[in-house]
Amino acid sequence: MEEIIQIIKGEIFIKINKNNWVMGFKRPKNNFSIDQITSLNDYHQDKI
Repeated sequence: MEEIIQIIKGEIFIKINKNNWVMGFKRPKNNFSIDQITSLNDYHQDKI
């Protein structure tokens, strides 16, 4: 989670329901890519 906080530096929404979870955040204005968050590499990712 620390890695995510360092990159996003803003509000993060997390919803947990049993074994499923959703994380949402506003994309930073810099050249950010979700691929930079290596701790999420093992999880399914959908981008909206």
